[in-house]
Amino acid sequence: MNERQTELFLQALINLRDNGPKHFSMGVCGNIFDACDVYIPREIIEQEIWDMAPDWPYYSGDTKYPVPHPSYSPRRAYNVAHLHDNMWDKDTEYGKMRYNLLNFLIAETEKALK
Repeated sequence: MNERQTELFLQALINLRDNGPKHFSMGVCGNIFDACDVYIPREIIEQEIWDMAPDWPYYSGDTKYPVPHPSYSPRRAYNVAHLHDNMWDKDTEYGKMRYNLLNFLIAETEKALK
């Protein structure tokens, strides 16, 4: 990403954290793409997140589904949460971990801009 795209990406991450998701059945990538689709192609957004996710201390081990779940595989957890629109539920361990990832992505993106 160029510097302008990185700034837009960061603003979208912060907005998602501070205001919550526009789409409760979508993960970080989908919500960020929805906020930036005119300026940043989805493939670039996904790649940026996929490149940072393995450095997150709670990384699930699955690049496309980086948020761990206490009972399910990363992909199954995503699909179940997607079906029930509770991917971002702060009352669940899975939802808390999604916000934790979001905070990590914000911190890493801020470092990249310095």
